[in-house]
Amino acid sequence: MNIKTFFKKSPVANPIKDQLVFLFKGTDGHDYFSYKPDSDLHMPRLPEQMKLMEHMRIGMSEEDMFLIFDNIDTLNAAILTTKNDKDKPSLHANIGAHTTIGRGRMSNTLHHKLLLQMAATWCIRNDENPQEFSREIHEQKVNFFDAECREGSAYAFFQLIGFRGLSRYMTMSGDEFSELWTNSILNLKTLHQTLENLIPERLRRSLSKTSASR
Repeated sequence: MNIKTFFKKSPVANPIKDQLVFLFKGTDGHDYFSYKPDSDLHMPRLPEQMKLMEHMRIGMSEEDMFLIFDNIDTLNAAILTTKNDKDKPSLHANIGAHTTIGRGRMSNTLHHKLLLQMAATWCIRNDENPQEFSREIHEQKVNFFDAECREGSAYAFFQLIGFRGLSRYMTMSGDEFSELWTNSILNLKTLHQTLENLIPERLRRSLSKTSASR
């Protein structure tokens, strides 16, 4: 059910319609709406938004966190399976490096991927039901918003759609926000490359062979 059909057929449509405001017509051909600043998100959008805000607080997305967790799991497996006790101190130190990286992310001011995810949560496309959360449409919106920010200005885009629940960004100048956005892109690439390099390929291959032989 798209938003127009929902407004025509649903008995609860009118209160929700009063809470929405038209944002813009996208280059993808879709109209985009948002909840007014004084309106609450409807279930199940609210839990999604709260989850993303918690990830914003710790400076890491689910993807970032699982990259760290997977690496630590790999190192723990190596500690348990190694026959050379001399290898264990370096493996333990490597785990410590991962926890240091995780703690360091908590001071991160802006995570551009999480901001895009949050925008896709509070922005409603004309072909979706405001009372439902479609993961497929959500990801499409994230990709579209990302492309819009790459082709134009992330600051201008978020000025257009607003910073729902993110008051710390409202008072930033365009230069300040753009600098944080650019730094987030660079820092995230560095983070993922660092996590990949922290686990030697020979260790991954060794553990893969050990698992395959069981």
